[in-house]
Amino acid sequence: MRLFVAIAMPEEAQEALRRCRQELPRLRWTRPEQLHLTLGFIADLAAERLPDLLEALRQVRRPPFVITFGESGWFPSARRPRVGWLGLVNTPELTALKGDIDGCLEAVGVPVEKRPFVPHLTFLRLQAGSAPPANLALTLATRCSPLAGKQCSVKDFRLMASELHPDGAIHRQVAAFNLE
Repeated sequence: MRLFVAIAMPEEAQEALRRCRQELPRLRWTRPEQLHLTLGFIADLAAERLPDLLEALRQVRRPPFVITFGESGWFPSARRPRVGWLGLVNTPELTALKGDIDGCLEAVGVPVEKRPFVPHLTFLRLQAGSAPPANLALTLATRCSPLAGKQCSVKDFRLMASELHPDGAIHRQVAAFNLE
């Protein structure tokens, strides 16, 4: 199973993405309802390991907290844009939850990423070698960046299944875990 652990994004962030999509409809946007902050990715989990993962995730005990939206940018760089992202401010609470999730994954034999955690939402992918539209930067600045500095409450995290399709991945919630 292809899975990931994530925090779903509020309606305000989804609505900003809808506005961007309307301005530049021919690009490969993330579906607004699939907008999320990935805390852990599981490339391939055997079905018989799923109950162990669910039990490990149920043990996470953290209080709800607030995340703050940051600026938008590009991976790998603005000169060679491939992936559009909206940053989130990394807080001790978010880092602690990420650490707990990594511990859960390692406990069931899933390798975790060793790179530093850079919280972001992927909202757009450009095809290799294609130039971004001339009005892309302006559209992002006027439609997406107004989220910068805004906050939203995180009250749960979710285990999601991801199925790859030619027109993009389809995500389905497997379980939700309340922060308390």
